Amino acid sequence: MAVLASLVVCIIRWYDAAEYLAKAKGIYHPMYGVLGPVGLVMAMFTRSKHMT
Repeated sequence: MAVLASLVVCIIRWYDAAEYLAKAKGIYHPMYGVLGPVGLVMAMFTRSKHMT
């Protein structure tokens, strides 16, 4: 039971991290959060819309 609870907590953290990163890069789409760890990886490797 503890393993399942731990897994749920990790997925929620990945969801939040993916959404935060996507918003910070200016590429927000709900898909990044819904996909959990996959969305986090996608958000990490997607180019930012901010011009520097």
